Amino acid sequence: MDELVWYLKSSGGAELFALAWRPLLIAFLLYYSNHLLLLVTLLWRRGGFFRAAAAPVPDDADALLVIPTLLGDRADLDGVRRAVQSVLANGYPAPLVVCVAVDHALQTPPLVAQLDRWIAGLTCPRSVTLCVTRSPARGGKAMAIDTAVRSIEKMVTRGELERFPRLFFNMDADGELSPGALSR
Repeated sequence: MDELVWYLKSSGGAELFALAWRPLLIAFLLYYSNHLLLLVTLLWRRGGFFRAAAAPVPDDADALLVIPTLLGDRADLDGVRRAVQSVLANGYPAPLVVCVAVDHALQTPPLVAQLDRWIAGLTCPRSVTLCVTRSPARGGKAMAIDTAVRSIEKMVTRGELERFPRLFFNMDADGELSPGALSR
């Protein structure tokens, strides 16, 4: 051990670099190789050379998609509208229940009423059920999702839905889905 310490103290930086550059380069390449692969894949897809094929969706892959929102202002309402439109245009082949879960609905009743009117006027594909749930007090995203799930359970109990959907999706109220995203 003393000899190693003496060598490190007496050798110059160039000698140490000459010994260490290959292992350091190999470690660097191995560490960042996944990043490079992701970058190449992203550029390849953006160039249109590769499209991920969606697996066929079985008929019994009915799904519930919950869109929780606080709906605090007009921009939030516009975001929810874009999100719902992207879901409706997504082309999910199996039955789909879309539930907009408004958290703290008592905070902005006019916006909630506008959302209700807008959703009532939408033309949905036959396989899509669209609904709005409300949490009166502020509970957060998780509580809004829980309120939506309980509402869907009640719809099943009342016979409005055949069964509780087998799959669950969740998306932000300001998000938009690309075509086929749910199938993938």
